[in-house]
Amino acid sequence: QAMREKLTIPLMVTGGFRHRAAMREALATGAVDLIGIARPFCVMPDAAARLLAGLDALPCPEEHLRPLPRPLAFLTRLPAVRALTGFATIYWFYEQLWQLGHKGRPEPGLSPLVASLRVERRHKAIMKARAGARASG
Repeated sequence: QAMREKLTIPLMVTGGFRHRAAMREALATGAVDLIGIARPFCVMPDAAARLLAGLDALPCPEEHLRPLPRPLAFLTRLPAVRALTGFATIYWFYEQLWQLGHKGRPEPGLSPLVASLRVERRHKAIMKARAGARASG
């Protein structure tokens, strides 16, 4: 509401909404004009249609991701490890989008570590191809 009072343009919120009732209330009261559901979409491509059909809540996959095996979870107390596990979680979502685009379905059972390795491998291949194109061009 505080932001709404300061703005004259449409307000979009991207993140945090998972329950249809909360979305409905935010839209009905004019607190927001548009609600983004990107992370749930990564594992449920028909998330918007399901909400409109009556689904009460969207999945929250980040709550169940384990970037490190449980016995190593204590390492997240270290800032560098915490940063790496944060990137692993983000890369997990990148990989879900890649899976949707290339295979037509997400791979929600994939570990964040494997997702990170796949994403990094593709990034390296892209950079190598670009370097080769520049060298020959």
